[in-house]
Amino acid sequence: MKEYICKIIAVSLLITSSCNNQKLDKQTQEQSKKKQTLSGKVYRIGPGLDSINIQSFGECDCCSGQVAFINDSSFIAIDECLHNNGYFKGYYEVIGDTVRLMTDSLYVLAEVTEGLSKEDDNKVSLKISSNNTMEYYWIKHSLNNKEYFKTNMDSLSYATPDTSDVRSFFSLLKSEHDSIPGILNLKF
Repeated sequence: MKEYICKIIAVSLLITSSCNNQKLDKQTQEQSKKKQTLSGKVYRIGPGLDSINIQSFGECDCCSGQVAFINDSSFIAIDECLHNNGYFKGYYEVIGDTVRLMTDSLYVLAEVTEGLSKEDDNKVSLKISSNNTMEYYWIKHSLNNKEYFKTNMDSLSYATPDTSDVRSFFSLLKSEHDSIPGILNLKF
């Protein structure tokens, strides 16, 4: 009799365990189907973080920029400087709370001739160079119920959602110099 009861308990535990594993497998499959993406979003990057408004900032030359996520796997970034801007593109993937960014080797530097404003397209010279590809990681954090990323991008320590969208980002990019999208082989 004891053997019979032990067998019934063992079979019951096995069935219960099997059902729980099936539920976990279904949840895991559903989560993996929902591929996380930043497509269409623009982030401001900088060394400082305004902890009240959760906005990154940079109060020095060449220490801030923007990253626009073009689609589910590509991005373009602008290094913002007083007399020039640098542009590069790359690929990204979202893995849980981490974003992995891998840059292409092509880098475009748009230099404004000394003493002129950036709005004068005729006086902007483009320098194209090939740099080493880089890999960066952004880790998601939350403060005051707002999300931001802590990065390993040299002095650009924080990435926060920007108020602009990808369409206005590209309009700005074209207005700064209309040949940059073609040089970087960007389609939008």
